[in-house]
Amino acid sequence: MAELTLETLMVELQKLERRDSPDGYSTMSEIIDATKQGRDKIARMVRALVHSGAMEYAAVQRKSISGVMQKVPGYRLAAKKEAADGKAKAGRISR
Repeated sequence: MAELTLETLMVELQKLERRDSPDGYSTMSEIIDATKQGRDKIARMVRALVHSGAMEYAAVQRKSISGVMQKVPGYRLAAKKEAADGKAKAGRISR
């Protein structure tokens, strides 16, 4: 993958939501695997998207390596209206 920007990360997240995730959320590990980028870089980008309102967080159920279901952090793109509202609150959109 070429240089990863917030926009290209959002495109990758849209693909993940449609593909593997029945609840629409992806874990950090799933995002890292899909983008083939480092954990630190992805964590910074996801944090920025969550802070801006473009992405939302929830605890989701996933099966652990031992086969036990457990709650882990999950991320998905916010609805377009919610994302715009989040950017406006952060002062990134002028009206």
